[in-house]
Amino acid sequence: MDEESREPIEEPGREGLLIATDLGRSLMPIIRYPVGDRGQWVEPKGTRDRKFLLMGRSEEAAKVGLVKLYVEDIRQVLLEFKKDLGAANFQMIVVHHDRLDGLILRIAAAGSSKPDGALADRIIGAIHAVRPLYEQFVREQLVHAMKVEWVGMDRLETNSRTGKMRKVIDKRMTGDRGR
Repeated sequence: MDEESREPIEEPGREGLLIATDLGRSLMPIIRYPVGDRGQWVEPKGTRDRKFLLMGRSEEAAKVGLVKLYVEDIRQVLLEFKKDLGAANFQMIVVHHDRLDGLILRIAAAGSSKPDGALADRIIGAIHAVRPLYEQFVREQLVHAMKVEWVGMDRLETNSRTGKMRKVIDKRMTGDRGR
């Protein structure tokens, strides 16, 4: 479905949110359930056994390895650092290299002081407190350690069609390490 209008997308090649409906469950059918992925049709409407292409995760959460990091959790953590950051916005960049997933937290902050590595470490520590499984998976070498990248607002990626800022960007399929 279309992200903005929430209307179904019928034409091939137009990306949107994947949703599922299962009316086979008579006591509690599932209707328009967001599955957490993005996709697009690859065949025209009316094609028998019509196929779609997965385009990555949707923006509600980033799945890094087996750990889900929710956008709202990150937003709440950054609010704890409002004094240091001032007005801040962020993006979660999921990357894959050396056979493991990783997360780059891209933060654009308008605070009076220049953010540094110590602040980044404190933010990552606060995220680990909310999602301790991520830190455990880093210790077990199942995911890469989280990194913070300080950027200007102009470096935050937007949707080319709507101009809205993207909160979760999955770069695993592109081989881009987020640099």
